[in-house]
Amino acid sequence: MGVTTSAAARDTGEIITEEVPLCFRRVRRGIGPGRNEIESANRPIAVGGVLVKPGGVVVADGDGVIEVPRDKAIAVAD
Repeated sequence: MGVTTSAAARDTGEIITEEVPLCFRRVRRGIGPGRNEIESANRPIAVGGVLVKPGGVVVADGDGVIEVPRDKAIAVAD
């Protein structure tokens, strides 16, 4: 499990220590610390204009992020 966002992130040193995979656009202090809430889970979302459906495989490194739909994941892995 990890986090992919087209927004900014903060506390990246702590995130590295906790070994949470995180891909983000830039490092910046958030405006409302403690005000983030989970809106929903296991629903389609859009990240950077790309539709990501539940069960999709998200792979990321320092160069970018790619989403592979669940029904194509085995073929792509092969």
